[in-house]
Amino acid sequence: MYDEAEGSTRDEKINSMRRMQYKDPETRARINAQKRAAYAERNKRYGLAAGAGSRGPIADHDLPIKLDVLVDGADRRELLLKYEKMIADEPIENAIVITRDGEVYRCFGTKDGVYPDVDLGEKLIGADVTHNHPIGSGNEYSFSKLDLGLFDTYGLNSLRGIDDIFEYEINRNSSVIDELESVFDLDDKSARHSEVIDYARKHNLGYTRKRR
Repeated sequence: MYDEAEGSTRDEKINSMRRMQYKDPETRARINAQKRAAYAERNKRYGLAAGAGSRGPIADHDLPIKLDVLVDGADRRELLLKYEKMIADEPIENAIVITRDGEVYRCFGTKDGVYPDVDLGEKLIGADVTHNHPIGSGNEYSFSKLDLGLFDTYGLNSLRGIDDIFEYEINRNSSVIDELESVFDLDDKSARHSEVIDYARKHNLGYTRKRR
């Protein structure tokens, strides 16, 4: 017969052991690699995408280019915003990536998606990334599920998005997060924004959206 109290204690012990194992860098790297491999196998496509995105083969796209290298003491966010201006109004999705080592890349996609994970592989882990959602794409005026999936799977330090009306950011600073909009302020651009606020709260993340 199942003892609910005993089961709860057992689950707590298992979760505690998992947390302890995850603190070990080698174990954490192995678990994250397994997570990325499993997701790639399950979905066959990842990347960043405006709107819900579509499952299937990676779309043909240009190879990434290396733009810059972050010098010691330079401000990562300032550099990211500088290159974000370059891609903000592009007709196809682009991504700017600053790796943990300070390399700066520009990735090129399609109207509805860009694939920095495919283009850069392990270099994407822990990076700071921004990307655009073009006019005419499946833009939901916030991060898509694929955007958030890539943020989580690659442990991004920060992810930004920009479209024709808004710019938005999700990061590891849980002290800065938007409040849900008043029912009197809701419009056709509010639904996904509200969902991402809920996602950030649930995962102890920071999230903001503002008009350009």
